[in-house]
Amino acid sequence: MPQPSNLTTSPNALASPPQDAQRQSLLQYIDQRMQDLEEERRELRQLASDLEAERRIIIAKLAEAEAAQHHADENRDAGGEPSL
Repeated sequence: MPQPSNLTTSPNALASPPQDAQRQSLLQYIDQRMQDLEEERRELRQLASDLEAERRIIIAKLAEAEAAQHHADENRDAGGEPSL
């Protein structure tokens, strides 16, 4: 009588207990690594957001300083006293 084909058997049924343990260990490692990377991604997004806020503050301060300098230059050119 012919033996049943292993092709009809599920892949999990073919795995021996050490292979199952190794597979479980690998899956746990992958899950943990994915969680770690997701956490790192959140931290990097927060850092990028913080840096963007700092950038906007610096740009605003530069614009303010340029406006003050322009105003001082206009006063000087008009013969007035520089205002600070």
